[in-house]
Amino acid sequence: MIDVTVAMHRGMVVWPGDPPFSDELWNDLGEGFEATMRRLSLSTHTGTHLDAPSHVIAEGGGVDSVPLSYLVGPVAVVDTGHVRCITQEDLERLLPDEVPPRILFKTRNSHRRLIDEPCFIEDFVALDPSAAQWLVNHGIKVVGIDYYSVDVFHSSGYPAHCILLQSGVAVIEAVRLVDVKPGVYRLIALPLKLLGMDGSPLRVILENLEKD
Repeated sequence: MIDVTVAMHRGMVVWPGDPPFSDELWNDLGEGFEATMRRLSLSTHTGTHLDAPSHVIAEGGGVDSVPLSYLVGPVAVVDTGHVRCITQEDLERLLPDEVPPRILFKTRNSHRRLIDEPCFIEDFVALDPSAAQWLVNHGIKVVGIDYYSVDVFHSSGYPAHCILLQSGVAVIEAVRLVDVKPGVYRLIALPLKLLGMDGSPLRVILENLEKD
C-alpha cells in the first residue's frame, strides 16, 4: 500500500491566501494533565483534500454528499509527461479505450517535485476546460491531480472545477505521486464526515493490485 497523502505540519504550503496550518498544545502530560491534546487550525482545503460541489457552486452539496463508493475502487495513475496544461487532445492520446472510472494525473508537477517545494509554485500543470468536459463525457467519477488545483493558476471562475463538480465528479487535489509508477491501483480516499462542508482533508492510499 502506498500513502500518497501530503503530510501536514507547521509551515506547509497552502493555496495563496488560505489560512496556514497551525497547532497549539492544549493539554500536556508534562504539565500534569492526564492526557496530551492539541488544537488544530486549518482550512478545508489543506494538503491532500477533496473538493465538494459547494466549493465553487452556490447551493452545491458538501463533502458528505460525495458517494463513498466513488472514493474506493480501481484507479488509473496516468503520467502526462511534460505537457504544461492537460487538454482533450492529450487525454485522447494518453488514455486507453478501457480506463477505470477514477483517474489520478501524474504530471510534470511530480517530475519537478513541486509538492515537496517549501513555497507555492504558480506554473503548475492542471486541466483546461476541454479536458474536464472530456472526462465528464467519458463517465469518470474521480479526478485527482498532483498539485493544489485542477485549474491553472489565475484562471477566471475556476472552469475545470465547475465542469467537474457540476457533473458530480469527485475532485481530489494535492496528491503526492512523485514516487508512484503509472498503472492501475485500488484507491482508498476517505474524507472526514463534515456535514455540509465545502472540502475535507483526505488520507489517500493506493493499494497495489499486482500479486506478490
